[in-house]
Amino acid sequence: MSSCAANFCENNRIRKQHDDKTTYFNFPKDEFLRQKWLEFLGEKNFSVNCRNKYLCENHFRSEDFEEIIGLRRKQLRLCGAAVPTIRFGTTSIGTIGVLSPKKRKSESDDTTDSCIQKKKIALDLDIKPVISEKTTEDVTIEDTEKTEKIEVESAKSPIPEESTKIATDINSTTSDDNDNVPIAKLLLNEIKKKFFEEYRQAKLQIKKLSPEEIVDINRQLMKTIPLLENEKEIAVYGPDEKDLMLARVTKILEMKREKIDELQHELKQKDLKIQEMATLLNKKQEKIVEARKSMETITHSLKQLREIERKNLDIRLRQTLKCCFSETQIASIMNAAEVNSSKQQQRQLKWNSNEIQNAFTIRCFSRNCFIYLRNKLNYPMPTVNQLRSFVQKSYHQQGLLTDVLKIMQICELTMFDRDKQCVLLIDKIPVKMQYEYSEEVDEINNLYDSMNCIMVQGLCSNWKQIIYIDFNQALTCEIIQEILIELQKINFSVIAITTKFDNEIESIWKQNKISCEKPYFEHPITKKPVYFFVCPKFLLNSIRNEFVDGGFAISDQCSITKEPIREILKLLKHNETISIRLTDEHLMKQSIGFDCKMSYELISENIGIISTENEELNNGIIQIATIFTLFNDWFDLSMTKLTELTDENMIMMQTMEKISPTKLNYGDQYEEDQNIILDGMFDTIANLRCIRDNNIANFQIAIMLTISSLRRLLKYSQENLQIQSLATERLSNNSLDEFLINFEARIHANKLITPTNLFVKFHNTIVDEANKNSNYDTLTNQILKLASLKTKRLILKKPIRIENKDSKNIKEENAREFLVKFLMEKLKTDFDYLCVQETHNERTNEFEQEEIILPSSIWIEQSKKLEMFFEKTFNVNENKVNIVSELTESCAENYSEIPREIIENYMKNRLIIFINNINEKLNSNILHENILK
Repeated sequence: MSSCAANFCENNRIRKQHDDKTTYFNFPKDEFLRQKWLEFLGEKNFSVNCRNKYLCENHFRSEDFEEIIGLRRKQLRLCGAAVPTIRFGTTSIGTIGVLSPKKRKSESDDTTDSCIQKKKIALDLDIKPVISEKTTEDVTIEDTEKTEKIEVESAKSPIPEESTKIATDINSTTSDDNDNVPIAKLLLNEIKKKFFEEYRQAKLQIKKLSPEEIVDINRQLMKTIPLLENEKEIAVYGPDEKDLMLARVTKILEMKREKIDELQHELKQKDLKIQEMATLLNKKQEKIVEARKSMETITHSLKQLREIERKNLDIRLRQTLKCCFSETQIASIMNAAEVNSSKQQQRQLKWNSNEIQNAFTIRCFSRNCFIYLRNKLNYPMPTVNQLRSFVQKSYHQQGLLTDVLKIMQICELTMFDRDKQCVLLIDKIPVKMQYEYSEEVDEINNLYDSMNCIMVQGLCSNWKQIIYIDFNQALTCEIIQEILIELQKINFSVIAITTKFDNEIESIWKQNKISCEKPYFEHPITKKPVYFFVCPKFLLNSIRNEFVDGGFAISDQCSITKEPIREILKLLKHNETISIRLTDEHLMKQSIGFDCKMSYELISENIGIISTENEELNNGIIQIATIFTLFNDWFDLSMTKLTELTDENMIMMQTMEKISPTKLNYGDQYEEDQNIILDGMFDTIANLRCIRDNNIANFQIAIMLTISSLRRLLKYSQENLQIQSLATERLSNNSLDEFLINFEARIHANKLITPTNLFVKFHNTIVDEANKNSNYDTLTNQILKLASLKTKRLILKKPIRIENKDSKNIKEENAREFLVKFLMEKLKTDFDYLCVQETHNERTNEFEQEEIILPSSIWIEQSKKLEMFFEKTFNVNENKVNIVSELTESCAENYSEIPREIIENYMKNRLIIFINNINEKLNSNILHENILK
């Protein structure tokens, strides 16, 4: 049931007791009219919500309504500009402009209102009507009766057609289409309201006036308004005085109507002008939009032209600069030319090995020149850190180290031809490595148990360099020939190869038909001989092991064994005056490694010294002492260090009482004496037979081949290289063995190491050699010193772990349960179905609840599928690249309902757990083996 919004109205919700058939009206949508309605209610806040508020019909005047005819009962509708004005009382409305009979009678009885209305008519018509001197209090019954009679007579007299025509004309004129200008509409409605008010008041008051009052008003009207055309024949005082007055009022209203028409015409003209201005404005706006579009197209085309021009300019610049600069240098120049370029962009440029090589060359020739070119002249070159990083990363690869060859090519520029004659040293060491997952290339590095290492060193100068690293790779002729070719390309000539003797070397000898008569093969490029040598340390250890294991047979009746040495050991225990010390360990068989100290102490001239000092020893000791002295002289001659025969050295040698030719370089003035030792060693080894199998051992053949190669190499060097003597230590693996001993100490014999950390420790071993201030250093360290760059050790890389502190102790059987919780916490924001929340009451207080996040049943089922797929598909022995991506792809094809991101995270973390577990097993097995040993 609706109610009136006015607090003072009897139809308000508070006062309303029953539903009378009162009409209620919504507040207008127009802001101006809505403010007028709110002002009527006394509301100061015009922004109040009026959506569900109403005003009843009692607050509007009768002319504010329009009657809707055609229905069974009459309905009321407010005019467009109706404003509430009646604050007290109620008004029942009948037809438009006519009050109901009951109200009409009550209104005629109200003499007070009649007097007020008379004054209002006079004021509106700009006259001073003669009103009876009687006040509202002095009104008598006679006056009321007179007014009732006048009212009845006026009701009988018809209303002039002109007045009704004015009303209809005004109604028609005000109904013009002025929707485009709401303000003009409001003005017309106000004028219309005022006109109807004046007309109604005049009409009502004329009915209420007495004849004397009408005559007085007509007299006043005659002074202000000229006579009407039909008024000339009408008497001043007569029965038609009331009609005359109504005609004059109608005339006044017509004059006002003309003014209204003029104003309306002006409004129409202004509306037309406004419409013209609006159309003009629309056209101008359209032109502005078109101009903006054309400007945007022009700007876009200009940008495209500039981009094309810039690209063409870049192409022309690159073509111009290509003859003088490399691609990275051109990119550095182009980046430096840009306004927004930064130093970080310059540092992120990837320089190739040739560009690094050129920068190193400049830096090695002159450090100041490098700084001047790069910093002052802005010549595009790598930074100092990039040069150092290039050297550090040169060892982080398998196979032939091409970056190291670039560094050697720089060093070659400052070497003489004699310094470029080099020897290739080949060795193999056992390594204990573990599985490693490389996240960068998405690859698993398999286990390796051996490492091949090849070093090249100068024959006549103090330099060395490792150029080849590989794992579980058999050494072949193809690998050796590739190394010889690459070294020859940078002007380094290999004239000798030194190895240990094993099955791989034996197959290479057979393939190249190496023998004592032909201990060399032709260089693949120069076609010059390349001689084979076997490391003297290896051969000396082989002699000792064979002697300890069974001994040698000189002839059918004569042999040498370790039994006479045992008598010497007993003698040494009881005779403390003998300075030479031998123990039982010297007679124990040991593995052939890098160290030959025990072999050198046993196979020496010490046995001969002991036999001469103790005559009670048998002849077997004398034979052993003779042969061991020969072996010792041969070993010393095979391990002579590089010494230059300067005048000072010659004088020092002449002052010495006795100079052993085995301590000097092979060649020069002691060559004949040295050849006697070599011939004696060759013949002795050729006649010895191993008692164990009554045959010549492989190491005996290696000794004879090494002696043959040494004599031929000296002759070749004297004839072709102008080298008169050889430092035979350069023909041994001594320098490579020293490096590998230090390297093995770093990688720990009882602990597994990852391939990445193995390369790091390999580099750090090389760096530590430079810190010893040794003259005999690798070329990579030498070039850093030459370029005034400090060598830096690398930091070990930690193995990849799951980002969880509890991931270290995860076993294979608990992997799935761990990953379910781990991935739920990690991915629950992106995939909310992975978890569910449950509330549990605490035992101490039933009212306190605790929320627990648990894996959902859907996620648990999906994890079971992923675990089953991983166990069936993954094989650790397959060394594949992109292993996680391949597992993800194949799993996504089988289980399309599982999101790809979840599959990828599960496979990656599951792989890490598997690798960690298998590495722990390998470490425990190695510890067990060491304990058993």
